[in-house]
Formats: sequence, structure tokens, C-alpha cells
Amino acid sequence: MCVPQRLAIAAARSLATHFAGNSCGNTSTMSEIDSDARAAFLKAAQSGDVDALEELLGDHPGLLEARSTSKGYTAMHYAAMAGSIAAVEWLAKQGLAPDVDSSVPPVVTPLQVALEYRRLSTVRKLQQIRDAKARRLEEEAEAAAAAEAEAEAAAEHAAAKAAAE
Repeated sequence: MCVPQRLAIAAARSLATHFAGNSCGNTSTMSEIDSDARAAFLKAAQSGDVDALEELLGDHPGLLEARSTSKGYTAMHYAAMAGSIAAVEWLAKQGLAPDVDSSVPPVVTPLQVALEYRRLSTVRKLQQIRDAKARRLEEEAEAAAAAEAEAEAAAEHAAAKAAAE
């Protein structure tokens, strides 16, 4: 982890600790803390620093949904921009979708960002993660349909048995 990121993490923690005990209910200072943590999280994604991402997410679980104010990019977008396969994989394991849209027009996905910056290895990894997710969802849907069909067959069998008695 580089020195500026360590300082940003330390500053975010220090502010969070200071204001957590502040009983005056000043929400503007809390949003500043969130802003600092969000910026540090997105910067860690952009630099591919998985250790910093893990540390920051541990301190602020809501950071997984953090977006930049300028482009509406998530950490996945920034990791894709940097070409950091390790960060992309880690973020996907944490539940951040590899095909999430940015929130500010023009709307783009991390895959599109990786293509724009010619991070071809990252493009392949994002495609693999996306395809694995699609296969997993398809398998879950098939299993649910099979379980439903089995339950219907059992109910029909029970109804037929009851009618025969």
C-alpha cells in the first residue's frame, strides 16, 4: 500500500473514531467521513491495492456500493481501468457485479472501461466472471424449476392417492 493511501485510510479512521463519539448529531461531518472513505476506496481500486480495499471495506461495509461523483464509477470500474485483475476478482468475490452500470451518462460498464483503456487481460477476466455468474444463475433457475416440478408431482400423487382411498 502506498503512503498516500495509508494516510487516507488513517485519516478516514481517525475522523470516523472522532465523530462516532460526537453526540451533537452533525450529519455533515459524517458525510465528509463517508466522502473520505469513498475516495480512498475508489483510489485503492484504481491502484489495484487489494489490501487497502479489504481494510477499508472492513471498516466501512457500505463502501462496496461507493461511486465516484464525476462519472458514477464503482470500484469495479476503477479496477478495470487500471487493469488490476486481482482487484477485479476480489471485488467480484465481495459481491460487486462485473457488469454494473455507471450512474452518470454516458452509462458504461467496467468491461467497456477496460476495453477503452485496452486492458485486454482484464476484459477477458470480466467476461469470465460475467459468464460464470450467468451460468450460476441459470443453474439455480433450473434447480428451482426442477424442485417446483417435483413438488407439483408429489402433490398430484398425494391428491390421487387420497382420491383413491
